[in-house]
Amino acid sequence: MKVTYDPSVDMMMIELNDNYPFKTDSDTIPGLAIMYDQQGKICAIEIEDASRLVTTPNRMEFECFTELPEAESAPEATVEQADAQP
Repeated sequence: MKVTYDPSVDMMMIELNDNYPFKTDSDTIPGLAIMYDQQGKICAIEIEDASRLVTTPNRMEFECFTELPEAESAPEATVEQADAQP
């Protein structure tokens, strides 16, 4: 997964995989484009005017839950943060 933000056009792109977009739906929700691959699975999401929707577009927090042995009840989360350098 790859997330990019371009402040010159205030656009955020979330690429979920490396599949090439085959179809784009930008009519359902204004300012949001959902891109699908040939199998109909979402491969990317593009957000226009991202700074209006995201508090800090140059900061990302990633949380990944890992599976634990059956004896433990709750998954453990790992959090990584990254700040984009201007």
